[in-house]
Amino acid sequence: MVTNLGYRNGSFQPKPGVGPTGVGPDDYMYEAGVRLVRFCLPSKTPDPGPAMLRKAADLGFTTTVNLTRVSQLDRRRLVELAALSEDAGTDVIYLADSNGSLLPDEVSGLVTLVRSVTGSAIGLHAHNNLGLALANSIAAVEAPVPPGSSRRSWAWARGRGT
Repeated sequence: MVTNLGYRNGSFQPKPGVGPTGVGPDDYMYEAGVRLVRFCLPSKTPDPGPAMLRKAADLGFTTTVNLTRVSQLDRRRLVELAALSEDAGTDVIYLADSNGSLLPDEVSGLVTLVRSVTGSAIGLHAHNNLGLALANSIAAVEAPVPPGSSRRSWAWARGRGT
């Protein structure tokens, strides 16, 4: 079973009269059989995502993070968010091409960059707006491993079409 925590109209936006969505007793979802949770971290305001991510990892969940709109992120900010996600305990960092505007060489460069700063598995959440989701996925899998890295971790996610 897969679920999203705190995602409704933008990550961690409280719902009027309810508060943050996906929040309950610390272990209620784990006790219900959920084993994987996905967090979407907005680049400008990732909090309280990392704290919730750490809590989920400490409870035993497999945790994944979507770094959204990577085509619009400054590379320094991408590195900061990847490191923040890994420090909080994520198992997989997905680079979300939320706008479906990346080209294969850009995907390869982003994957190589994130691999150079994290030991977490890396995935691509591709959108097919330019008809390049498959080519981008192949580019991500074939992206060079940075010098000194012994890991070639990879996970793949299929995104939405046009």
